[in-house]
Amino acid sequence: MLNLIRSLKSATLNKNIFKTTLLSRFIVNEPSKTLAKDVLIYKNDNTRYFRIMSFFCMSQYVFWNYMAVCFLRMNETKLKDDVKDTSWLYKINFGESKWRYPLGILSMVLGTSIAIAGFLYCARNVKLLVLRKDGKSVSFVTYGPFGRNIIFTTPLEKVSAKASRNSANSAIPLKVKGKMLHYSVDTRGLFVHPQIFDSTVGLRRGFSKAIDLTTWY
Repeated sequence: MLNLIRSLKSATLNKNIFKTTLLSRFIVNEPSKTLAKDVLIYKNDNTRYFRIMSFFCMSQYVFWNYMAVCFLRMNETKLKDDVKDTSWLYKINFGESKWRYPLGILSMVLGTSIAIAGFLYCARNVKLLVLRKDGKSVSFVTYGPFGRNIIFTTPLEKVSAKASRNSANSAIPLKVKGKMLHYSVDTRGLFVHPQIFDSTVGLRRGFSKAIDLTTWY
């Protein structure tokens, strides 16, 4: 029993030493330190939700484009004598060109907009943040269509947090230089190494607002 207690104490001590060594490498004044391997600093696996979101967006795209086809294929009909005294709504002839073409185009635009907005929403939510072993770059893993992963790596100097981990209410907006919009880090996720996050990805940096339109995703 005494040996077991000693071994547990030794394991706990080694774990604390590892954490202390790991954190000491990423003090703000020493950003050039490197690691022995890549380090996972944030995790928020919500694949099921974003897969459902992708199917919803695709269903909306199919539905509204089907409606567009229906509108465009409507035939013009003449009003019957018994409906001339009814409400104005019943007097609208949706088969006329002035109605069917705008409604068809509007349905196409609506369905496409919902799909694009939904997929962008998924792609802007961060699933994993991995600090690379060089200590100067970080890999983003976000949600692609139907639960697939989107992965890219960028230098830390191109990442700026718009809010700190302690002050953010529900999400931390991250701006990546050269990409449109912001990435969202859900505060309900697991910050595996919160101090490393605060001194690397969680820093607010200033850089120009130049955008590379070829890497909007």
